[in-house]
Amino acid sequence: MLISPPEADDRRSFLVLILLSLATSGMAALLRPNLISLPEAVPPGKATISCSIDEFGRYQGTPIAETGRISPTKVILNTSSREFLLACPGIGSSTADAILRERNCASFSSWDDVKTRVPGMGSAKIAVLQTAGVTIGP
Repeated sequence: MLISPPEADDRRSFLVLILLSLATSGMAALLRPNLISLPEAVPPGKATISCSIDEFGRYQGTPIAETGRISPTKVILNTSSREFLLACPGIGSSTADAILRERNCASFSSWDDVKTRVPGMGSAKIAVLQTAGVTIGP
């Protein structure tokens, strides 16, 4: 099979095809609306948002009240919910369940009491919790 060199018309068609694809890509990039994902739009934690629809049919949200992330400084082992316990560094679901189970029997009186009654709660983990601001409470 013999391949002939491209002629002027072939080169022009190829150049037009390249330019059209570049122009189409550029227009698509310019005309695409700036979209963000839901996790980027809504802060972590609980929030109350007022929603409305603008003249283009897009939803607009305005925060009415934000509580933000649960801070470990708000966590009191004797009274906090599972959600608050899970916000603490080093506390996973099994540790949070163990704390709740032991707390239902009797409130914790000290960090040593927590260390004795909750499996997996050692001195290092307690030090991390104390540094984060977690307290035992009443």
